[in-house]
Amino acid sequence: MKKSTSILVFLVISIISLAFLLSRDKTNIEVESLKHPAYDFYLLEGVWEIEDVKDLSDLNKDKKDLDKKFYIDKKLVAFGDVFTAKPNFSAKYVDVDKYLKSNYKTEAENSYGSKPIISIYDGSKFYQEIIKIDDNNIILPYNESLYKLKKTAKKVDQATIKEYEDLYNSKYYANKAGDHEDILKEAVLLGIKRSSENKDDDRYDYRTVLLALNEHDEVSLYESNTFLFPRKDGFWQVSNIYPEVDKKDNTIEIKTLKEDSSSDNLQVMSKEFPMEILHLDPSYISIRTYLDNGVEEFGTYSIDGFSKNQKLNIEQLGGENAIKSLESIVAKEKTKDESLLSVQNIAKYSNLGVEKDLGRPSFQTQFQYSDKESVKLKNIKIDFVPQIDIMKDELVINWQSIKNLEKDAIDAFSSPDKRILLIEKQDEILVYLLNPDAKLLGSIRKGINDNIIMAEWAEGDYVDRWTDTIKNTDVIPSTFLPN
Repeated sequence: MKKSTSILVFLVISIISLAFLLSRDKTNIEVESLKHPAYDFYLLEGVWEIEDVKDLSDLNKDKKDLDKKFYIDKKLVAFGDVFTAKPNFSAKYVDVDKYLKSNYKTEAENSYGSKPIISIYDGSKFYQEIIKIDDNNIILPYNESLYKLKKTAKKVDQATIKEYEDLYNSKYYANKAGDHEDILKEAVLLGIKRSSENKDDDRYDYRTVLLALNEHDEVSLYESNTFLFPRKDGFWQVSNIYPEVDKKDNTIEIKTLKEDSSSDNLQVMSKEFPMEILHLDPSYISIRTYLDNGVEEFGTYSIDGFSKNQKLNIEQLGGENAIKSLESIVAKEKTKDESLLSVQNIAKYSNLGVEKDLGRPSFQTQFQYSDKESVKLKNIKIDFVPQIDIMKDELVINWQSIKNLEKDAIDAFSSPDKRILLIEKQDEILVYLLNPDAKLLGSIRKGINDNIIMAEWAEGDYVDRWTDTIKNTDVIPSTFLPN
């Protein structure tokens, strides 16, 4: 009897446990199904055809894109010859009217209100934004135009996907020993500053050099008197404007390369003293101003806030570690020379400039010391790692290895994929191919008064876009000297 009871109890407990497990699994399944899905391709999946196009330029371009279809699948996003077979998707809600006015300087035909803006990207090979009006209507900003598209099919056929996948693999990869190996076209855009040979002349000239390598490591070189840099909304240009009669009211102007730049895309700073650009990238610019009596004033600014003359302080640039570094330097200088003028509120200290030095950002400032009736000046470097993305280029080999290659190297730049190394010397820029071993491809001319203040890299289709852009500016003769 006891044995039968034990078996019965065991069976009851087992049934209860099984019921619990089943109910628990069911609960988990229900909870899982209630999770908000990630914004994924299926919300846009299908074939889209153009209904209308609005030209945003004054060129009255030929509407040759009107017969193109826009394909969206988890394995493909394509609009004619611009495509990716490895798309990633992200989205955010924005006010469409404000978005179009801010980014494209145009008014929406209808008041759409808040809609998702979907970003589609594939590293540096592809980037495209889409405005999703509803399940069957989207707006595609492309090639200085706004395309209005309507969904005509819910799925992209497998033959189209396969065709683009084969094209993608042949374009970006070569099959070697069964492994995929990148053979991307690649380019670097260099911003070069030239100071005058006359020490009494405080003027600076700026130009841009584009060096591009194709899949076979063949080099093309273009040089422009226009100082360009890339941003998400296209190319911008920088100008240092000097008055013709005297040197007062020096001006640095930053604006979009498009001729219809509005006040939203125009940043200007004017001073009565000479200004020198120390560093520039798509988000930040660093300036040194030469005041009277040898005093140098530094400032690092966000591009979008340049006109406001609001410098980034050391806390914004480097956080707590940067503050501690400056505190340590101030204490050390005070110990060495008590005549150091007081440095107030170190956390908000903003007299800071940044330059690239031996492959990494180098921050500097100028301290002032009282010396009876005069003022002594001392330029000092502050060593800290920035907490903002102010200088993305990181060297793939150490500085000693670079010096072993070129003992006269003064700086160096390397590509994100570790394929290309540029070594800056006093009179030339050497171009090395790093894989499998360092191989000198050739050199670019450089004057002894030239300094590289910007290096931006591109891959894939962006190389052709950048090349077309620089070729349409004030191109000057330039020659790549092969090794």
